[in-house]
Amino acid sequence: MEIDTNQPATPTNVNDLQLYAQTELKLGEKITLSPGLHYNILAVNQVFYNNLQPRIHVNWALSKSTNIRMAFFNTYQYLHLLTNSSLGLPTDLWVPVNEKVPPQKSNQLSIGFSYKPHSILFSVDAYIKKMVGLIEYKEGSTFLNDFSAQWYDKVTIGNGDPKGVELFIQKSVGKTQGFISYTLSWTNRIFSDLNQGLPFPYKYDRRHSLSLNINHDLTKNRRISTTFTLQSGSLISLPTAQFNGVLPPAAEVFTPSTFRTNYTTFYSTLGNLPNRNNFRLPLYHRLDINYQTVRKIKKGERNWIFSIYNLYNRANPFFIYQQQQKLKQFSLLPILPSLSYGYKF
Repeated sequence: MEIDTNQPATPTNVNDLQLYAQTELKLGEKITLSPGLHYNILAVNQVFYNNLQPRIHVNWALSKSTNIRMAFFNTYQYLHLLTNSSLGLPTDLWVPVNEKVPPQKSNQLSIGFSYKPHSILFSVDAYIKKMVGLIEYKEGSTFLNDFSAQWYDKVTIGNGDPKGVELFIQKSVGKTQGFISYTLSWTNRIFSDLNQGLPFPYKYDRRHSLSLNINHDLTKNRRISTTFTLQSGSLISLPTAQFNGVLPPAAEVFTPSTFRTNYTTFYSTLGNLPNRNNFRLPLYHRLDINYQTVRKIKKGERNWIFSIYNLYNRANPFFIYQQQQKLKQFSLLPILPSLSYGYKF
């Protein structure tokens, strides 16, 4: 009798109750304190999770144009992002907590400085975060290779410690306005069951992230906007060497008899993977441009917008796959013009 292993996942029934309170306190003329408290009760199947999540924000006005701020947040998240960092089409899934997989918890501390003498704002922030209860696929497990088990039987639980620095400059007055922002960050994971227990970078560790936006008013009714985006590529796991070896079957018990009868199936080319997420994809960058014209008419206002996405037709990598012993790149969304019309009464 053939067994159908492509069964739908067991439904997860969730009831959620949230309470939130926040206030603002003045400590003298220059210091503002904003404490808050978030209480959450989550009932999932037969399990109850209740969490008290405090947060506090402090702002110290050194002068009319200069501020120092500090914040602490304690948060819980009841959805997990489960990522696959192997070759081929990415299969990122959002999965809920249940009786086997608890919520993820994070504590974040940040400190920042801002200076705005006239029409230009200068800002810098540094942050550090501790995350507990993150999930990753176990070694050898993916969403696609085995439908006989539930997703929560294929994952292992670990921690993370993101940190980074954010720079921001903004001009908000005049015909030409815009901003530039840059983030330098590290997003590492630590799982006792993965990567020999050593820290490894998260799949979406964007070491460098740059955004530039410029808006210029050509006339009272016409505006042109440009946006440039640049990011470090995401990470995947690639073997650094290959060798011939025995590949145990995934769906049956491995015995000497099954090895003899299925030798050609089990004997295959295997890869040596020294570290998890050891290969970074090429830089992601693109330039978008937008032209907008607005005109008032008798009974309202009409708006034409002409846009070009990915102006210089950058072939950004969506995923990497192997073909004839070579790595090849698959890209989406080349240069893409669009025209839209809007009318407002």
